[in-house]
Amino acid sequence: MASDFPQRVRDAADQVGPEDHEVRLALGILLAGLDPSGVEMLVEMLALGDSQDPGGALRFKAIHNLGLVGDGRATGPVVAFLNSPDEGLRVVAAGALANLPGDEARAALREALGDPSLDVRGTAAMALTLLDPPDPAAGPVLMDRSEEHTSELQSRRNLVCRLLPEKKKAP
Repeated sequence: MASDFPQRVRDAADQVGPEDHEVRLALGILLAGLDPSGVEMLVEMLALGDSQDPGGALRFKAIHNLGLVGDGRATGPVVAFLNSPDEGLRVVAAGALANLPGDEARAALREALGDPSLDVRGTAAMALTLLDPPDPAAGPVLMDRSEEHTSELQSRRNLVCRLLPEKKKAP
């Protein structure tokens, strides 16, 4: 890779209008692992509102990539998404925090264990197991998920058995 690549990406970002969010996201992702300005671009994406990012897809991708990069400057902004009304954004934030440093991430993940969404609770619990050291607070939620999964499988098996025709006994 050319040594001037990060600068060329920064130059491209300077030429893109602030309202061209998809291009700015792509440039931020390209730059995030190479230059601090890429992380800043991704963090800026988190400030988009629903009118600028209907459905939250851009923020979802920014949060995911911030988690992949693991830069501590993203921890606070990502933690804020654990309070989002959008369940998908809460799930991706919990997952991203597994790779973001700081006590703030651990504390926020512990709090997310009480989220009303099973997916958020499960993701937060898995994230807590990935921290160094792993957080034992994840255990009860993971056990609950295991029991729910087993119960759900049993319910499905029972439904399938009821739908299958009974075998006729041989005369």
